[in-house]
Amino acid sequence: MCAAGDRAALRKVADGSWRSLPGGTAARFIGRAVAMCYTDRWDEAATLLASTRNMWRLGNAATVTFGEIFGMSSALMSGRMPEFERVVNDPGLCPLYAADRNRPALQAAMARCLLLIGESKRGARMLDDLTLQAADLALLGFAQGRWDEALGHARKALVTGSTLGQVAAHTALGHDLATMLVARAKLTRAREVIADARAGQNVLPHLLDVPESDLELVLGARDKGRRALQRGLAFAAQHAIVIGTDELELRLAVLSLEDGDREDAEFRVERLADIAETMDTGRAHRNHLLARAVTWHDRQATNEVRRLVAERDQPYEIALTLTALATHGLGDAQTLREAYDLFGLMDALLPRALLRHLMREHGVAVPGRAATTAEQERLLASLVAEGLTNRELAGVLRTTEKSVEAKLTRLFQRTGYRSRVELATAILTGEYH
Repeated sequence: MCAAGDRAALRKVADGSWRSLPGGTAARFIGRAVAMCYTDRWDEAATLLASTRNMWRLGNAATVTFGEIFGMSSALMSGRMPEFERVVNDPGLCPLYAADRNRPALQAAMARCLLLIGESKRGARMLDDLTLQAADLALLGFAQGRWDEALGHARKALVTGSTLGQVAAHTALGHDLATMLVARAKLTRAREVIADARAGQNVLPHLLDVPESDLELVLGARDKGRRALQRGLAFAAQHAIVIGTDELELRLAVLSLEDGDREDAEFRVERLADIAETMDTGRAHRNHLLARAVTWHDRQATNEVRRLVAERDQPYEIALTLTALATHGLGDAQTLREAYDLFGLMDALLPRALLRHLMREHGVAVPGRAATTAEQERLLASLVAEGLTNRELAGVLRTTEKSVEAKLTRLFQRTGYRSRVELATAILTGEYH
């Protein structure tokens, strides 16, 4: 039902009005809980599973295993980490785990939950001995900065529908793929990925508000970007979901600082402190420390967040952290160069181009003039292929329309393309060099 996007039927199961669920009483409790999870009623699922535990624990191996797995998942979404860790640390609580044929799928489900909350090292260790599916390879590749591989695996996973029915992996895949596409200036495709991820299953949609906000901000639509973040927080609050709210709060804190609303930024820092205490994950602590550093110019928080992201070793997270610190006067030339090189390894054209502006403002030399020119032209060509007007191009590139016109003239002269259509065709067909 979930894979087919039949949310009406799922709601009937969750409400207990579907009388024909197979199995006995224990299985019907699990069926209801699973349907609740697949309609974002995670907290209700956790309550149901906890109140009926004495009954479903007496069921068969499948009933008990699904009870533990979805109990673990619902606890995670609500931020109850001890309950989540109980099953992750002791998979033997799931009777089906004892059978060799079932162990890989259950282990992969636990690993995907870890990847969802940013625990890529733990997730990778859990997946280490398994034959990985395309979705797992994509999620790992994104976290580890191997974006070319990640994009290929993500596309394969979505085309084959391998994540349908696996809600955490499906939404996480949409989030990661859209994030990579925005960073690589594939804005139209990023918007399509977000829309597709919201269709059908549409579970944990607030996670998609992060790349959607990033996309709007790139296009200069600050109000839309802020509204996307606020919408995500409203959804999470309505459904008692904690996971992912730290990403939303951090971005709102930064936006408020840029808009001169220090009071709201400080409020977000307090919210992030509560989330970090509740979740106690590396990502939650990173987001709290970074918000504290840039809001208060807190040197201790600056040092702590730099140490933490280095330990977590996720290149995109490191690059974003260093960029934020440098933007708010908490980094030196080496900070800027390190972020610039990391963005380069991932071919993150947009943040790298914006970082060049910051480097020049701070008198930091941008290495490789010829390579930089070629990269700027490739970014410009990619944005032209997205159908942006000169005015929109100027907004994205932080320059003037007159400067864009001059850049386009030089690009056409250098490449031999005679129009935007020819240029866009070359980009879309892969013929642009």
